[in-house]
Amino acid sequence: MLIIFLIGLFLGTIIFSFTLIVAKKTGKAYIAPVVTLFVALFVIMYSIFKIGGFEGMGYGFLGATILLVAIIGFISLPFLPKKISNELTKVEKTL
Repeated sequence: MLIIFLIGLFLGTIIFSFTLIVAKKTGKAYIAPVVTLFVALFVIMYSIFKIGGFEGMGYGFLGATILLVAIIGFISLPFLPKKISNELTKVEKTL
């Protein structure tokens, strides 16, 4: 259970980070948590309707932790710098 939680946090953070890097180019930082939210909802709906039952519970927890990352990312958006530069840093270029 803990491993699924950690994998979900890792995947959610990766999705949020990559989307935020791409959103920096357009200047619309609010897109990052929205995309992460849609991925989380897709995983949760997949676990309920496609897999179903006890087997889908692992995917449900995975989607719930990705949803947690989306919520934390949405809450942290006002604390990001107001003006996001369009230029990528060295770390962002390597990703």
